[in-house]
Order: sequence, then structure tokens, then C-alpha cells
Amino acid sequence: MVKPKKNIEDLYRMRDNLSESRYSKIRLDRNERTLEFNRDILNQIKEKITDEMLMIYPEPLPLYKKMAEFEKVKISNLLFNSGSDQSIKSIFETYIEDGDEIVLHEPSYAMYSVYAKMFGATVKSINFEKDFSLDFDKMISQITLKTKMVVIENPNGFLGVEQTEENLLKLIKECEKKNILAVVDEAYFHFINTTMSKYINSFQNLIVVRTFSKAIGLASARVGYIISNETNISNLSKVKPMHELSQFAINSSIVLLDNFDLVEKNIKETLKSLEFLKTELNRLGLEYSNSVSNFLVAKLEIKNEEEFMSELKENSILIRRNFSQEFLKDYRRIGVSDLENMQNFINILENNR
Repeated sequence: MVKPKKNIEDLYRMRDNLSESRYSKIRLDRNERTLEFNRDILNQIKEKITDEMLMIYPEPLPLYKKMAEFEKVKISNLLFNSGSDQSIKSIFETYIEDGDEIVLHEPSYAMYSVYAKMFGATVKSINFEKDFSLDFDKMISQITLKTKMVVIENPNGFLGVEQTEENLLKLIKECEKKNILAVVDEAYFHFINTTMSKYINSFQNLIVVRTFSKAIGLASARVGYIISNETNISNLSKVKPMHELSQFAINSSIVLLDNFDLVEKNIKETLKSLEFLKTELNRLGLEYSNSVSNFLVAKLEIKNEEEFMSELKENSILIRRNFSQEFLKDYRRIGVSDLENMQNFINILENNR
């Protein structure tokens, strides 16, 4: 038998996308959009599904033009990919070699560590503090002569907390001084509208990663994109697949951008549910992260974990598995849905305390 490369052979991956179906469930587990789309949006997407659309190879230029206008950048500042996974992988393929070091925080999106192992890099990480703040000086102290890339999520994809622009600039500047790539993962930026993309032409080392999977709600279409300066995009484009997106993904993305007022309406409704959840957790005297996104982590103080999870399952409510990080072992991440679903979750929580 032909063996895989050593880096791949030693890599462990769970195939959790082959688990039981999550359709028709109240999905509070993966930070997806859970509020229904406006019927008019769905009709517009359906109208674009034609015989020719299915037969022809994808044509992404209209989406590049639309997004360049939307972001007020040039097409040459953009690179679309099949979800953030592909965007992140393209960064590793382009820049990371055996023996490089990657600095990131914990918790962080799992694929950063996976790709680091794939490409022979070492991960150096720091934990968030107990109050869910991030010590930027501590993060900068992890940088060595071997460091090739520093990654920071804003907001963080597990805690939902936001970093200040001042701290982000401090980190980016430190990276630029040492010729290190600074990757800012903005998967949840639509909930805060604070972005570092305005600095892509000020710092040659800055790469911003975004997705349509969260606030916009196109997780199944797999649409991610990178914003950076023209040189970085040119280099990243060298490793892109022949066709970065399907035509369905392209068409759906254009429809959502054309109806972005409805996306913003969904964001407002989601944040209203987030505030409701925080209010209820305060009432119950429970600790939680001060999230600005469509989820938070909370110390639920459950009497019997098995009975709690069983009651959630009976009510078709999904929440994320326990954290592996020691400092988060007593917390659970809870996504946000509509007010009715959040009230159901709170009722079950109260029944099990």
C-alpha cells in the first residue's frame, strides 16, 4: 500500500459531517443563520436555476464586480473560494513551509491547526483570559524568528467577543516589522461592521478572510473570500482551483448582495435574540461571554448533563459538544435563533438546574 505523506498520516480528522441529519432541527450548534429567508429571495435564487446554468462552467466575474463595488475595492483585491476552509487552505498553500511557526489564540477555528499540521508548521497558541479578554502583548511574545503567520479572529468564533481596532493595528504593525503575515478572520464581522479591510493597502502583510456562511446565511453554498492587496491576491490566485465557486453559489451570493437590506434585517433580529438570551442568563445568575455575534458561551450549571441533553434532543434542539480546552470545560456554546426557540431553550435550561 502506498502511504500518504508523513504530515497527512499523522493527522487525525473526525468525519462529523457524516453524522445524523441536522435538517428540521433547531440548530444552535454551529453558528449558522436560523431565521428563515424572505420568500422573494428564495424565488429570485430559484429563477436563476436554468438548464444552461447547470450545463455551463461557472462564470464568477459578475460576483467579483458586485463585491468590489460593495466593498469599495478593486476586483484585484478579491479572491473567492469555496468557503473559509478553502480560503485558509490557500493561505497555507501559498505561504507556509515545513518548520514555520503559526501563532494563534485558543479557542480558534479548528482548520488553522489542521492545515498547520498538513503543511508541517508548528502552532504556538495562547488562551483567552478568564474574563474572555485577549492579551495582545502575550500573543506578540509568542513570535520568534520562525514565525511566518499570526492569526486573529474578530469577533472570535467561539466566544463571540470583539477586539479593538487599536489592538488589532498593534498586532498587524508588529507583524509587518518582522515580515510576518497577519491574517484577520472576519467570519462574523457583519454583526459588528468593524473591519480591518480598509488597511489592506497600508500593510503589505495583511490578509482578511470572510464568509457568506454566517450572517448572510449561505453555509451550504460554500462561499468565502479573501480581501488583500493586489500582490497577495495575485500570489494566492496561483493555488486556486480552476473554478473557485459553483454557479449556484455565484448566483445566490449576487441575490443576497442585491437584497442586503433583508440581510441587515436578519442581523437586527438575531441580535435582538442575543440580548434576550443574555437577559435570561443574567436572571438565572449564569456567567457568559459578552458576545457581539450570533452566539455566546455560558456556564450553564446543569444538575445532570445526560438528562439535559436528552430533553434538548426530545425538543429537536442542537447545541455544540463540550469544549476540549481546560479553561472552557464548564462552558457550552449556544447559538441564537428566534425568540420562541430561545425561550424554549431557556425553559429546558431552567428545568435542569
